[in-house]
Amino acid sequence: PFTGGIPNSWWDLYFIAPGERTAGADPDGDGWTNAQEFAFGLLPNVAAGKLVEVDSNNPTRIVFLQRDSGASYVVRSSADLGSTFDGTVNATLAEDQSGVPTGYRRYQANFPSGNRGFLKVEATLSQ
Repeated sequence: PFTGGIPNSWWDLYFIAPGERTAGADPDGDGWTNAQEFAFGLLPNVAAGKLVEVDSNNPTRIVFLQRDSGASYVVRSSADLGSTFDGTVNATLAEDQSGVPTGYRRYQANFPSGNRGFLKVEATLSQ
């Protein structure tokens, strides 16, 4: 039982209206789609949160949440914003798992080439 690649139980948990139960909808108006909020552990009915953050203790590292199941993730790198994100960066399980929602784990990835470059995290929903 999935709707838009997202389990119906997730929609029900957050009381998402039937007309808003699509991967691309943004019922809380925060700029993140339901698919992004599902993949990165945000609340689809509360306009807040970040998909990826720079680690406050290490500015050369990003941190993000991953679902234990239901999505796959790839961290890609680029030397500059004018280039494509064609590098792949290994994400590792973060030591600090405090405050992580049930069904998610916190991961981290370091910027390539030391302190320079750009990273993005791609999530693909599975059914």
